[in-house]
Amino acid sequence: MSRSRDYSPVVHAAVDDEAPVHVRKPKKPTARAVTEKPGQLSKQKKQQQQQKQKQRPESAQRGGSQKRSTGPGVKFRQTRTPGAGYTGSEDELSPRDEQPVPSRSHWIDSYESAPKAADAIDPLEHALDEHRIESSGDDPVAFEGRLRTLMSEVDQLKLEAAETRARHSSDRQQDQQPPLSGEAPPHPTSSAGVRILADAEADLDALSECLEAAASRGRLAPPSPQFEAEIRSRIAAALDATARLRRAARRLADAEAASAADSATAAGELASLTGRLAESERRRTALEADTDALRAELAAARERVGAAESARGHLRLQLRQREADCDRLAVQLRGLETQLAQARIDRDSLEQAVRSRQRQSSGDTADLFDKKSLQSATSGDPADQRRASELKLAARAMKQRLKLLQTESQAAATELAASKSRCEQLERENQQLLAASGQPSDSSRMQESIRSLERQLETQRSECEGLRNAMRHYESLIEEYKQQQVQQRTQNQQQQQQPQPSPSPPQSARRRADEAEAAKTAELLRLREAELDEANAKLKEYESGAAASRARSSSASASEDETRRLRERCDDLEQRLRAADEERRDALRALAKREDAERAAQDQLEAKRRECAALMQQVEQLSAAERDRRDTSPSGGRRLQSRCADLESQLAAQRAEAARALRESEEETRRCQRQVGDMQERLDRAEATARSLQSHVNFLKSSYANLFSATGAPPLVS
Repeated sequence: MSRSRDYSPVVHAAVDDEAPVHVRKPKKPTARAVTEKPGQLSKQKKQQQQQKQKQRPESAQRGGSQKRSTGPGVKFRQTRTPGAGYTGSEDELSPRDEQPVPSRSHWIDSYESAPKAADAIDPLEHALDEHRIESSGDDPVAFEGRLRTLMSEVDQLKLEAAETRARHSSDRQQDQQPPLSGEAPPHPTSSAGVRILADAEADLDALSECLEAAASRGRLAPPSPQFEAEIRSRIAAALDATARLRRAARRLADAEAASAADSATAAGELASLTGRLAESERRRTALEADTDALRAELAAARERVGAAESARGHLRLQLRQREADCDRLAVQLRGLETQLAQARIDRDSLEQAVRSRQRQSSGDTADLFDKKSLQSATSGDPADQRRASELKLAARAMKQRLKLLQTESQAAATELAASKSRCEQLERENQQLLAASGQPSDSSRMQESIRSLERQLETQRSECEGLRNAMRHYESLIEEYKQQQVQQRTQNQQQQQQPQPSPSPPQSARRRADEAEAAKTAELLRLREAELDEANAKLKEYESGAAASRARSSSASASEDETRRLRERCDDLEQRLRAADEERRDALRALAKREDAERAAQDQLEAKRRECAALMQQVEQLSAAERDRRDTSPSGGRRLQSRCADLESQLAAQRAEAARALRESEEETRRCQRQVGDMQERLDRAEATARSLQSHVNFLKSSYANLFSATGAPPLVS
C-alpha cells in the first residue's frame, strides 16, 4: 500500500452553499458490482450506448443543427479547485468565467441542456447506487468486473463530455459574432451549464483514475479492506458530487424554464410590436391614400380656380364691351343733345318769326280796324258802324281768348312743374327701392334715362304748346281775314249792284287805295297760309314725337306707379311687421308678468300649504291634547273643539284659495300661449307676404330691363 499511487481526487463539496470545503472521501465498492459478471455488465452498457447513439440524431434534428441537446454556449464556473476562477458558492455565478453572449438558437437549445445532462448522469448514479447497496462481497473477480463496468461508464461519460466541449468551443466561436436584431436577449444563466459539465467531467476524471488504480491493484493483489473503504468513500464522494450536480441541473432547468417563459413573453411582445408595425403600415397607407385624395382635390380646386379665372376674364371682356357700349351711347347722347340744341335754336327762330308775324298781323289788323272804323265813322252808314262794332267785339273776344290761352299755359306750366316734382319723387323712391335691393348702378342708369326722357318730354311739350298756340292764333286771324274778305266782297257786290253816281276824284282815289290795301291783305293772307301749312307740318312731326314720348313716359309713369304702390305696400307691411313685433313684445312682456304672477301665486300657494300643514299639525296636537284633557276639563275640551273647527275652516278656505289661484295661473298661461300662437301666425303671414313682395320686386326688375332694352336704353349689367 505504501508504493501505490494516490489517485483520490480533490472533491469540492458545498457544506452550507456559501463556504466551499475541500475533503477527501473514501470510496466503497457495492455488493452488486462484486456479484455480477463482467460480460453481463458490458452487454448492458453496449445496449445503453446504442440507445443513446440513436437518440443523438433525434436531439440534433430538434435543435436545427448536428449538435447535442446539452446546450452549447452554457458555462458554469470550475469547482475542482478553489483557485480556478472561483468567487463564491455553487449557486452563485462567477463574472470572470462568463462567456460571450449566445445566439438565439443556442439560447433555445439550452432549454433542453439540463434534462439531458441529468439523463447522462443517471446510469453512473444507478451503478454507484448498486455498488453502494451490494458492496458486502469480497470476491476480487466480481470486484474487478464491477470496476471494469464503472470504468466503461466513466469512459462513455468522458466521451460525451469531450463531444460537449467540442460543441461548446465551436459555439463559442459563433457566439463571438454580434447577435442579430431578431435574436433573443442574453440570459444570465448561459454559462452555468458549462460549469456544471466541467465539474462533472473533473469528477468523472478523478473517479476514472481511482477506478483504474483500483483495477490495477485488484489485478495485482486482492483488495484490502482499507482500499475498499477508500473506494467506497470515493464512490460516496462521487455520488455526492452527482447529487450536487443533479440539484444544479434542476436549478438550471428551472432557470431555463423561467427563461423560456421570458422568451414566450418576448415573443408575445414581438408579436404585439409586429401588429403595431402592421397597424402603423396600414395607417401610413391610409395617410398616403388621404394624401392622394387631397392632391386630387387640390388639382380639382386648381382647375376650378382656372375656370374661375377664365370666367373672370370673360366677365372683364363683357365689362369692357359694356363700357364701349356706354361710351357709344354717351356719344349718341351728345349727338342727340346737339340735335336738341339745334332744334331749340330752330324753335326759337320760329317763335321769333311767329312773334314778328303776330306783331305785323296785329299791326295790320289794328290799321284795318282803324281804317274800317274811320270809314264807318266818315261814311255814317249804319252797316259800317255795325261792322265796326262787330270788329271791336271780335277784338275783345280775341283778347279774352288770349287771356284764356295765357291762363291755360300757366296751368299747363304748373301741371308740368307738378308732374316734374312727382317724377322727381318717384325717382327718389325708385332710387331708394333699388338701393335697398342692392343695384345702385341700375338705379343710376334708370335715373339718367328717365331724366333724359323727361327733358325730351318737356321740350316737346313746350314746343307743342307754342305751336298749338301759334296755330290757334293763325287760325283765328285767318278766320277773321276770311270773314272780312267775305264782308268786303259782299259790300263790293252790293256797291256794284247799286247805281252810284260818278265818283268824284277823291272817292276814286280812296277806292283805289282800298283795293290796293285789299290786294296787299290777300297777299299777306296767302303768305300766312303758307307759313301756317309749314307750321302744321312741323306740328304734326312734333306731335308724333310727343306721342312716342308720351307713350314712353306713360310706361315709365306706370312703372313708377307700380313701384310707388309696391313701396306703399312695403311700407304697409313694414308697419304691420313693426306692429306685430310690438304686439309680440307686449305679449311676451305680459307673459313674463303672468309668469311672475304665477310664480308669486305658486309661492303664496306653497306658503299657504305650509301654513295648512302647520295648522294640521296644530289641529292634531290640539286633538291629542283634547283627548288627553277631555276627562279633566270639559270646558277646555269645548274650547279646543271650537278652535279645531276654526282651524279646519281656515284650512278649507286656504285650500280653496290655493286651488283658485292655481286655476287662474293655468288659465293665464293658456291665454298667453294662444296669444303667442296668434303672433307667430301673423309673423308667418307677414314673412310670406314679404317673400311674395320680393318676387314681385324681381319681376319689376326684369320688366325694367325689358323696358329699357325696348326703348334703346343701356342694358342692365347682370
